Amino acid sequence: MRAHFEAILFSLAVVRENDKYLLVEERVPDGETAWYLPAGSVKSAEDFQKAAVRETQEEAGILIEPLGLLGGDQVVAEDGQTTKIRMVFLGKVVGGSLKTSPDEESVRAAWFRPDEIQKLRLRDDEVIEWIEVAEKLKGSPLPLLTCYNRSRRSP
Repeated sequence: MRAHFEAILFSLAVVRENDKYLLVEERVPDGETAWYLPAGSVKSAEDFQKAAVRETQEEAGILIEPLGLLGGDQVVAEDGQTTKIRMVFLGKVVGGSLKTSPDEESVRAAWFRPDEIQKLRLRDDEVIEWIEVAEKLKGSPLPLLTCYNRSRRSP
């Protein structure tokens, strides 16, 4: 018997430029703000890479090109009925300008050195973990073919 569950797909982007990393400031449930990587859900008929590009542009104002895959993870909800599947990409800046005014996506975006990130209020400490992965891989992520959209429909 096959078990059915709901899978929610997410893309995250780790973007590095001049030894700094791009973060977005978001509103969190306690009414305050916290910093996080550009990230969001994958829309219908969209692949993980395109979602990472779209979310980075919406949240940070920056257009990126995914260079490769840093990794992925799966988080199963306590009820066992829902799982989040996330892919994390290393991206490079190819255009856009840094967002400085709040909207429904985020408050603002900024560049930080890894030592500065340690001092920020983060939405989750995984921000530091993914940046450490990027640092260890030294710009050599997994090739994008590892997460290639093999569907026959054009997105």
